[in-house]
Amino acid sequence: NPLVVADPSFGEPTPEQLAKFSAVTKPGGRVSKRRSVTNARDLSEVYFAPLGATADEARTIRKLFRESNVLTGAHATESALKGVAAPRILHVATHGFFLQDTANAVAGSAQVTSRGAGANARIENPLLRSGLALAGANLRGGSGDDGILTALEASGLNLWGTKLVVLSACDTGVGEVRNGEGVYGLRRAFVLAGAESLVMSLWPVSD
Repeated sequence: NPLVVADPSFGEPTPEQLAKFSAVTKPGGRVSKRRSVTNARDLSEVYFAPLGATADEARTIRKLFRESNVLTGAHATESALKGVAAPRILHVATHGFFLQDTANAVAGSAQVTSRGAGANARIENPLLRSGLALAGANLRGGSGDDGILTALEASGLNLWGTKLVVLSACDTGVGEVRNGEGVYGLRRAFVLAGAESLVMSLWPVSD
């Protein structure tokens, strides 16, 4: 059956981590909800803001495909996604990110928008610099289910027989171009995993 993963519970980081994240102060001193971090040196400094409207996205898809399995909130985990076995359609609505290589990026030029992340990073493998945020992504958990599905991890999914993968997030089509090799990023990862067709974005999108 089709599988929809949407509106993950990213969790709230520690007060020390929160001090790094941006908030908008409105007239009268009121502080609005935190937005995704606009600049970061690496993934440890990125903050993934909630994506409430992606829950509506999931409900709408389920009306079209009533046999769909839907994972939201605390159930939209990295482990759950790794455990899928060739759903006919896979639709993932969350934050996507591609961390720029500091060797090729101008300091401060990488940005994170509402559903995507760009950040300066010292990671050479581009399949480790791109990925999707899932439940617990802000908590910086252990090496097991840390809430971050990197492109390298995505390449190990069981999607042989999956007709369509939709990565409904920012910058999911972005990657690093290597001469003679093509683009390294989420697209390559999901093709390696067996997906027959992909729908991705090359730009930021709202929830």
